Amino acid sequence: MNYKILGPFFLACFLFLNVILTAQNQPNYARINGTLIVELEHHLKAAGDQEIQNVLKQFPGLQLQAKITPYAPIYLLRFDPDQYVSQNLRAAVQKLPAVRHTQYNYSLQPRTEPPNDPNFDAQWSLDLIQAPEFWDYSTGGVTATGDTIVIAILDSGFDVDHEDLRDNLWINWAEANGTTNLDDDLNAYTDDIIGWNFKNNTPVHGETSHGTSVAGIIGARGNNSTGITGLNWNAKLMILTVGTVAEIISGYYYVLNKRLAYNQSNGAEGAFVVATNASLGLEKVFCDELPSWGEVYDYLGEAGVLNAGATANENWNVDQLGDMPTTCTSDYLIGVTNSDRFDEKVQEAGFGTTSIDLSAPGGPANGGAFTTSSDNTYDESFGGTSAATPHVAGSIALLYSALDTAQLLALKANPAQAALSMKAAILNSVDQLPALEGLVATGGRLNLFSALKYLHAQTEEFPVDAPYETYTTRRSLIRVFPNPIQASESLTIIYGNGDFAPINIRLYNALGQELQQYRLQPQPFEQQRLSIDIPNLQRGTYFVVVENGKSPVVEKVLVY
Repeated sequence: MNYKILGPFFLACFLFLNVILTAQNQPNYARINGTLIVELEHHLKAAGDQEIQNVLKQFPGLQLQAKITPYAPIYLLRFDPDQYVSQNLRAAVQKLPAVRHTQYNYSLQPRTEPPNDPNFDAQWSLDLIQAPEFWDYSTGGVTATGDTIVIAILDSGFDVDHEDLRDNLWINWAEANGTTNLDDDLNAYTDDIIGWNFKNNTPVHGETSHGTSVAGIIGARGNNSTGITGLNWNAKLMILTVGTVAEIISGYYYVLNKRLAYNQSNGAEGAFVVATNASLGLEKVFCDELPSWGEVYDYLGEAGVLNAGATANENWNVDQLGDMPTTCTSDYLIGVTNSDRFDEKVQEAGFGTTSIDLSAPGGPANGGAFTTSSDNTYDESFGGTSAATPHVAGSIALLYSALDTAQLLALKANPAQAALSMKAAILNSVDQLPALEGLVATGGRLNLFSALKYLHAQTEEFPVDAPYETYTTRRSLIRVFPNPIQASESLTIIYGNGDFAPINIRLYNALGQELQQYRLQPQPFEQQRLSIDIPNLQRGTYFVVVENGKSPVVEKVLVY
């Protein structure tokens, strides 16, 4: 192929146009052009590195990009698509006696589809907080280390037989597998198989629509062709029926007992409760008037439990007038107000830049959330701060399900820090809304997917002053080094791509020829970096181009 030398202006145009056109014509699951996976016969494993060099010698321009695994002689090769027709090259390589398999390389696609629950399309609040985008990576239920995630709900009653909730109720297996009328787990509550009714001091829960609706938002069974989907498709709901200050304090200590037992037994006992939800409270009461209630949030947080509390359904400043639980100053409590589907604060919702951290989408009574209700039915408009707050509690639990093993082990070693990390992720990643400016501490509304991106940014090994903004907002080249570079060195490219969308990285020479191309599928908590060998490059100027569906970014690299 003949190439024409391009001036700087035409080179830039060529680079940008080539990248954009390639991206437009290449779907996410497309074959990665210019690459070929070659597996040698397994008896050649010990000599595989030398044998692959013999393969390369037979095809000028065919280069080794990477050894895919140290456990088998499998290699990723690269070539210039203008020099070789991929089908012909593959066929020729396959004929070599040392070659066992040849195959193309493809970008993988997340396989999560929207849930098949018939009323999912009516659940407008889930789209606002980008729950479907999060579900591409996790739908909740279990951590990477095998912990069953539990959310405790303190409310007025529950329909425990609801078709969309019963399979997601937390089971106290120590009692379920124990002896009837005996306190098998020695927690002072006999036969508390599915939580406890503190109103009547019994394991049997009374049925109310309020608690049932709250539970549905957090954890209605997802993708079961029934009703709706909760934020967590498979997490477990610890239900605790309460109606007075004394009862809610008892309920919180029940949660604390279960989480401490889990921590102290390394998961053999208790429950991995990561969040509580209180969509109830007291108006015009300050936390220092009810210190036993307020102090329990610190105890829970130190054990690893982060708490979400609803504010009043009144348009007043709770900092001035009081509210429980949101005026409690515990670092382990998130105060929640209510916004609607248009991202406006609902008129009948409390505010306060000290007590209220953020809003979540609950909507007014006549335009609220579609969720579960009592008598095995559904409520098409469950609104108020009672509907907003479970979006926060459910998000806390869902974030735990997406963490990788290394993060989980580190956080489980320090449960209090784990709770604070989740709070920081939620509060520092809100969608800023003009309607909330000066009304809540963050000035924004919950965004679950952004919270995931925030946590991811904190794990990037390349230090920057503002990791969340750098790795998620810029979505571009962050650094290319070393630069200048010797031809014997490896070039490292660090990029930002917070949406985890497929990304193209290409290397061009000064003539506008593409020398190397990589199509990557970033994943949460994986380092967003690429190291490439450039052993055959001559001295001169080269260009690295990074593109992810937005404007390409070009970085000049000097080879000496």
